[in-house]
Amino acid sequence: MDSGGDAILEISDEGKTIVAYLGKNKAENNEIMLQLQSKSKTDKREVMLAIDENGGRFDGHNKMGEAVVRVGVVSDGGGVVDTRDKFGYKR
Repeated sequence: MDSGGDAILEISDEGKTIVAYLGKNKAENNEIMLQLQSKSKTDKREVMLAIDENGGRFDGHNKMGEAVVRVGVVSDGGGVVDTRDKFGYKR
């Protein structure tokens, strides 16, 4: 349980680094999200599946922590796919 009494699940690498989180997305909208992160301190790979204000979305980050893909629902109810190459340019 978090401080507000909501259920969360955190999985850590021997108590050192949180590698999986299921619970509120406190940074955006308090909706549910599932986040998986690399256990390495230098490798910033991460994927996130979340509910946002328009529906759902999937984000993927490379080992440098840069967003390389986002798939989701946009405000008009349509879909969006945003991909970036290793230099950060949209494809």
